[in-house]
Amino acid sequence: MTQNAADVEIANQGFAAFRQDLNDVLEDITTLHSGTAAPSTTYANQWWYETDTDKLYIRMKWSTLNVGEYLLVEAYSVVDPETYTDVYNDYFLKKYTTALLKMQWGMNLLKFEGMQMPGGVTFNGRQLFDDAREEITKLEEEVRLNWEQPVDFYTG
Repeated sequence: MTQNAADVEIANQGFAAFRQDLNDVLEDITTLHSGTAAPSTTYANQWWYETDTDKLYIRMKWSTLNVGEYLLVEAYSVVDPETYTDVYNDYFLKKYTTALLKMQWGMNLLKFEGMQMPGGVTFNGRQLFDDAREEITKLEEEVRLNWEQPVDFYTG
């Protein structure tokens, strides 16, 4: 998240300064000119993200949008698990991770299926694998049913 460059113009200069200027401009572009305020120089149709207010600003002529046209932005926030330790106590995360590990364990045991251990016990990796795959399917269906937005939710 940066606002390194004062503008996005690169002047005639030596190679090292040119490369630094270019890297600054590219970093600004790829991070949406993120910072605590608007960039010092703004341009038409420029986007920037204000980090202290968590707002995305779009500098454009809003009159160019016609009735029935939409401007959609899909955004995600990355949660730092060191700060928000509750993410590890999530019901779905625990169940899904356990099922994935169970599936991997079953996959590993499939290599030794039918092998008899001392005492007459045999490995049954297929059953473990199939149970895990069924659990994963149920959990993914639960996610779709409980938390997924309807397909027509955004149609106007």
